[in-house]
Amino acid sequence: MAVEIDEFTLSSSNISGGSYNPETRELTLIFASGGEYTYSGVPADTVQALKEAPSVGKFFYANIRNRYVSEKM
Repeated sequence: MAVEIDEFTLSSSNISGGSYNPETRELTLIFASGGEYTYSGVPADTVQALKEAPSVGKFFYANIRNRYVSEKM
């Protein structure tokens, strides 16, 4: 059975969107600057909270950046 990759857009001046693979727990974010980064080991509830956050940027800096291993794509 194929894994459903969750692709989404975000209302943020810094992060335009991303995708999440629940099987590998990899979150890929696309930044307004054009950079694309994949964060490993991110739980699904953290991704859901990011998508629902009143400030996507603040949530990202407080809960994802420097908490999960990232790789520039």
